[in-house]
Amino acid sequence: MEKEGPYNPGKELLAEVLACMREIELPARHIVVGYNKVDSNIYLVKDGLLRCFYNIEDKEETIGFALPGTLVGSPAAVCFGRPAFISVETCTGSVLMYASKKVFEEVIYSSQELTKWMYNVLLSQLAALEMKQSKLSAKTAIERYKLLMRVRPEIIKYVPQNIIASYLGITPQHLSYLRRKLVK
Repeated sequence: MEKEGPYNPGKELLAEVLACMREIELPARHIVVGYNKVDSNIYLVKDGLLRCFYNIEDKEETIGFALPGTLVGSPAAVCFGRPAFISVETCTGSVLMYASKKVFEEVIYSSQELTKWMYNVLLSQLAALEMKQSKLSAKTAIERYKLLMRVRPEIIKYVPQNIIASYLGITPQHLSYLRRKLVK
C-alpha cells in the first residue's frame, strides 16, 4: 500500500488506514464493483489480481489491473453516489480489505499526512492511466504484448487470454497469432 504513489506517510499512519478496513476473501471471477450499481466502498487489494472493465456494445473493454497494494472502487459511486460505469472483477482468488466511504474518509481526514497520501495515490492512478494510454496506443500490438510481458508478467500468467486481448485492444484471435509468432 505504501507504493501507491510517491508519498509515504509512514507505517504507523498506514496501519490506521488498515485498522478501519475489514478483510474479505473472494474467488476468481467475482464481481467486486458491479456496473450500474452504487457501491461507495473503498477496496484495497491485499492478495490476488483484479481487473477494471466496462461494457460497450455488449463487448468488455479491460482498462486496467489492480495488484496487491492497489486501492480500487467506483469513482462515480464514491464521489457522486451514482451507479458505477466500470466493473471490478477478481481475476484470481483474492483477498481484499474494504471500508465504507464514510469510515475511510474519517480516517483519511483525521491526519494531514494521510490526506496528502490519498491525494498522491489518486494522482498516481490518474498518471498511470495516462501512461498506459501513451505506451499502449503508440505501439504495435506485438510491442504492446511484449511490454506487458516485461512489465506485468503476473497478468500474462494469471489472466485469461480474452481479457488480455481486450486490455491490448486486439481480438483474442490476433493475440493467439502474436503468441504463436513469438514462440517461433
